[in-house]
Amino acid sequence: MELSSPCFNRAVPATDEIIWLTIRALPEIEDPFAVLDAGDYEYLQTLWTPDGYVLEYQEQSLTQHYRAVRRLTADEVTRAFQLYARGDRAWLSGFKFEHLDPETWDPIHEIV
Repeated sequence: MELSSPCFNRAVPATDEIIWLTIRALPEIEDPFAVLDAGDYEYLQTLWTPDGYVLEYQEQSLTQHYRAVRRLTADEVTRAFQLYARGDRAWLSGFKFEHLDPETWDPIHEIV
């Protein structure tokens, strides 16, 4: 699985160490996001905000897009990314997610 972020100029292999370093670097960069791409419209992504990390995932299509209902810590997001990169669905436990309806969801204005 590959990790994409403005931290690098290309997608990189999603190792535990790279994930840890990337999540912690996000507060220091202009576009503070990272995406783990599993292919076939499936991914896990995060965005750093001053209130904490936003965590979202998508499975198979835009109609299956979800966001954690609370802002998370760097440790929580790191652990979720590391488990997701291994294909371990345990990353879902401990978080409550809300479904984002593609008909009404406005990602630009909701987060910032």
